[in-house]
Amino acid sequence: MKQLERLFIIYELLKTNFYSYNDIVDLLLKQNIKISKRQIQRDLNRIDLVLQKDEVLHKSKNEDKILTFCISSNIISTEIKNENELYETGFNTHFKTKVNNSLIKDFHIAILEKKCIKIESILNDVTSENIFSDNKNTELIPIKIIHHRNAYYLGGFNFESKKYQIFEFSQINNFKIINPKTKINFKKLKTEFEIEFEKRFGVTKNIDQNVYKIVLEFSSMTGNYVKKHNWHNSQKFSTKNGCVIMQINCGINRELLGWIFSWMYNVRIVEPPILIDLLKKTVKEIDKTYENNSLLVYKNIFY
Repeated sequence: MKQLERLFIIYELLKTNFYSYNDIVDLLLKQNIKISKRQIQRDLNRIDLVLQKDEVLHKSKNEDKILTFCISSNIISTEIKNENELYETGFNTHFKTKVNNSLIKDFHIAILEKKCIKIESILNDVTSENIFSDNKNTELIPIKIIHHRNAYYLGGFNFESKKYQIFEFSQINNFKIINPKTKINFKKLKTEFEIEFEKRFGVTKNIDQNVYKIVLEFSSMTGNYVKKHNWHNSQKFSTKNGCVIMQINCGINRELLGWIFSWMYNVRIVEPPILIDLLKKTVKEIDKTYENNSLLVYKNIFY
């Protein structure tokens, strides 16, 4: 195998997580690519050949003081040498960081080997995928590991429901990697999953299969901030009467409405009507929690 071909494979590995030299050797071996640690070191010295314009090879020592590598376009600066110059809030960071790193490796290998993951139970509700919090023996063909809002998710195809689903790592309670029951066209599943994922705002399940034209009006100061960030691949911005108009084409889900709520009274939904109705319904449900001061019971109006 030529070095450039191998670089592209290593590049895809390092975009998912931090890996040591030995990790990379083992993961390549899973793909029937036998290569020495010394060759990996030489390859990483030439990784710049396949990096995108805004990407860098980030180096870090793990808890065992072993040097690991990751490719990222979202690190603050490789020039920060003194830890006192950087304060990490840890906001929304999952406590089980070491567990997450282990799951990333397990799920990544399962994807490479085209295996199935049998999950004993799916806990809680993070992405509106599980109507009941005690889903048992879910069999999922893993397709993508997703890093979103400082959390890790596993996206895949559910054998039983015949649907593409996404679960946060902390929801996955006990699992084992098994062979699929039937022959699977992984290329087709991957393509269909990516189409499904593009319809979502974030990772949360949509209320239906429709793609809506969503138009939001922001106050100028808030809008000028919003338009400098990436929220969805379809986003477009314009101005009207001094306000910023945002248009996105995607499905409607709880994450979208929660994001809209985060801008409070500096945003207004222009269309579609169904999204306006959901906002009003949500506000009514919020009001009820203060009107009767009753015991809070979990509900999700987006099923």
